[in-house]
Amino acid sequence: MQNKFKHFLNKYLLGTANSTEKKVVEDFSDNLQRRPLIELKIIQENSKLRSSIYNSIKYKTRERKRRKNYRLLSIVFSLLLVVGLTIYQKNISVNNQELTYSTSNELAKHIILPDGTAVTLSSNSTLIVSNEFNQSNREIKLLGEAYFQVAKDASRPFIISSDNFETQVLGTSFWVKRNIVEVSTGRVKVSNLLDRENYVILTAEQKALLKDHRLYKNTIDVFSCISSTSSYLMMNNITLTQWKQIIEKEFDIQIHFLEDIISTKEFIQADFRNSTLADIVQSVSYMYGFDYKYENKTIIINNTKK
Repeated sequence: MQNKFKHFLNKYLLGTANSTEKKVVEDFSDNLQRRPLIELKIIQENSKLRSSIYNSIKYKTRERKRRKNYRLLSIVFSLLLVVGLTIYQKNISVNNQELTYSTSNELAKHIILPDGTAVTLSSNSTLIVSNEFNQSNREIKLLGEAYFQVAKDASRPFIISSDNFETQVLGTSFWVKRNIVEVSTGRVKVSNLLDRENYVILTAEQKALLKDHRLYKNTIDVFSCISSTSSYLMMNNITLTQWKQIIEKEFDIQIHFLEDIISTKEFIQADFRNSTLADIVQSVSYMYGFDYKYENKTIIINNTKK
């Protein structure tokens, strides 16, 4: 279709177009000129088109030449606007291009960013990454919750803008939740988006808590840590071994059984989203009849029911 129109336009410029071909070109021009214009960069006239215009009108009378020149210039200008608008919109599209990762009610998503950072995006969450990420900056936006294992790059801090915080790191692992940032390893700066002078520096086993629009720093009590909303915490007929693996990953701890696990009949069916580690372990210990204690980021379980 594009080649066919170009053929009509060439014939129009040479004065050899029939009435149907003239109508196609002129209707196209009129339609373009009726459209509202948006901001465009100045586009230089195509030299070949301009030459064709001049050649097509030089044999006409002055009055007819003036009318024809105006008509042809109008058509060419309209075409140039279309070309320029297409280029401009493509440039805008490229400049504003963003990668968006979203999760539903049921699924968490594991993402590797271009710099090597690993992200576990919780359910009902969105991560927005600009096309400039890992080029001029390492800035992203988070709506919801995610766990980050940030690749180290001393020259470019990793910056997360979330619901209430701006979190800046060089290389570390941490949770960003709606009102809490919990650091597992490394060093993190958390700033209050409502008050940039209100910020805290966190290291391993520390957390930032937003309360009454102010940021506070506390030591992490692992048993009081609240789980995410990830779908894998909705446990449906899983074994104790599977439960152990999920909880270790969720809370960055180790679970050690002093006795062999024998679980051929009993399965865990529970929703542990938005639950403290203490509540989760207590619920399962009641179900299986075991005792436990916590030492150095390890839950030690014994007296497992056979």
